[in-house]
Amino acid sequence: MHFQFLFNHDDSVCYAVLQHLSRSATATVTKTAIADEFGLTGYQLNKTFDAINADLATLKATPPAYLDETTKGVWAGHGITSYQLQRIGLVYLQRSALYIAFEYRFLYSEQYTRREYVAANYLSNAGFYRAVNELDQLLSAHGFFSPVGTTNDEEAIIRLRLFQLYYAMYSGVSAPFPELDELAGALTQALAPLLAGPLPPTQATKLTIFFKVWLLRWQNGGRITAPARQVPLVPAAQATAVETAIQAAVNLDVPLTAAEFDYLYSFLIGQGFYTPSAASLQANFPLAAKLTQDFTQQLLAHPAVSATSDQDQQAVTQALQQLHLQFTTFFVPPTTFIDADQVSFFRDLYPSFDVLILEFIHGLPESAGIPVDAALQVNLYFSYMFALITALPPAVMADRVYVCVDFSQGTLYTDYVIRSLGAFTQANLIVTRAVDAQTDIYISDFHATQVAAPQVIWQDPPTPTDWSMLADMILTCKRAKLAALPD
Repeated sequence: MHFQFLFNHDDSVCYAVLQHLSRSATATVTKTAIADEFGLTGYQLNKTFDAINADLATLKATPPAYLDETTKGVWAGHGITSYQLQRIGLVYLQRSALYIAFEYRFLYSEQYTRREYVAANYLSNAGFYRAVNELDQLLSAHGFFSPVGTTNDEEAIIRLRLFQLYYAMYSGVSAPFPELDELAGALTQALAPLLAGPLPPTQATKLTIFFKVWLLRWQNGGRITAPARQVPLVPAAQATAVETAIQAAVNLDVPLTAAEFDYLYSFLIGQGFYTPSAASLQANFPLAAKLTQDFTQQLLAHPAVSATSDQDQQAVTQALQQLHLQFTTFFVPPTTFIDADQVSFFRDLYPSFDVLILEFIHGLPESAGIPVDAALQVNLYFSYMFALITALPPAVMADRVYVCVDFSQGTLYTDYVIRSLGAFTQANLIVTRAVDAQTDIYISDFHATQVAAPQVIWQDPPTPTDWSMLADMILTCKRAKLAALPD
C-alpha cells in the first residue's frame, strides 16, 4: 500500500510529478502531459513548478535537487534520486491534515479528546474535525482495513498497516516517535536470547519501528486476541527471560499478555530474526509448511530440473520456508521490487523458473486462499526467482549451457575470458577448457574446423558488443534446450 492518498491535494500532484521524473530515463516530463493528467491550467502549472522547487530547496540536498525548464515546455529534474523522493514524501506526509488525523485515530484517540489533541498540536479546529470525519471512508477506499495475506485479525491488520506506513515513509530518512528510541533500544536488548548477533541496519530499523507501533497501539487500547498455542513458538526458558526483561522495560499499568508475546514472536519468525524448531514450525505455521512442500514437489517434478542432491533440496526448502513464513505471518505488502518491467530480464535468463513460478503464484488464491494483486505477484515472482537462483547450482538445470574457452595464446588469455564469464553466472553456464559432446558454444581466437558447436571468435579483447552477441547466443541456446524438453 502506498500512502500518498494522505497528502494534501497540491502536494500529491507535486509528488506525482517528482515520481515521474525520478523514474524517467531522461528525467524530463512535458508540461502538456502534466496538464492533461492533472487537469491543470497554465497558472496552476507555474504554481506547481515553483512549489516543487521551494520544497526541494528545504532538503538542502547534495548535489542540489531542483527542476528547470531550459527547453520550453519541458521540465527537467536534477538530483531527484529515490532517496530525495523519499525525503520529500515525508515532508508532504508530515504537513498533511489527514496524517495528523490519522495519527490521532490510531495512536492517541483513547488518551486524548479531540479538543485536547487540537490544543496540544496547535491545530485548526475546523480542519482537524473535517479530516477526522473523512479519514475512515478514505482508508476503506484504499483497502487499509482489508485482510493482508492470511491476516484477518482487525488489530493485527491495523498494526501491520501502521508498520508499513512508518517503515516505508521514515526508514533511512528520519526516526518516527524519537521519544521512544531509548525504550525501543532496551526492548531490542531484551531479545538477545533469541537473536543470532548484531542486526544489520535495515533489520535494526525494522525492529525499532515494530516496537514503537506495538507499544503505541497497546497504550491506545489496541489488543491482539488469539488462543493459546499447543506448541510454544519459543522454548520456555528463553521466553521467560525475554518476557521478564520486556515487562520490566515497558513498565506498563496493564502488563502485556501472552497473546501479545506470541504476536512478537510471530513477527520475529516471519521477518527472519529467529528460527523456531521444526516441530514448532509444523504445528504453528502449517500453511507455510504446505506451500513450501507444494513448491518443492512442483520444482523437483519439473522437466527443466535434473536430479538434485539432498544438499540442494535442503537449500531450496530453507529459502522457500522463510519466504512462506513471511508471507503467512507478518506479511508487509511490498513497495519495492514491484516493477513489472524488470521481470522480462529474469524471464529471458531463467525461462524454466519463470514458467514454474508463474504457475505456482497463479494457483495461490485457490491453494492457499490468498488474494494476489499485481504488485504482490511481481514481488513474489522476484522472491521465488531469487530463492531458486541462490539455492540451485547451474549443474542441476536442464537449460545449462556448456561453454568451452580455448585461446591459442595460452592459459593467460583463456583464464582472462573464463574469469570475465563470471558476469554470466546467472545464465547457468558450465565453463570448461576442453571440447566434448556437451559443448554448446566454443570461444577462441581462431575457428576450429573439428568443433561442431557454434563458435565465437575473438582476436582482440572482447568489446561490449562482443559480450552482447555472446549473451544472445546463450539465450538462444537455452531456449532451444527448453523447447526440446517433454511437456
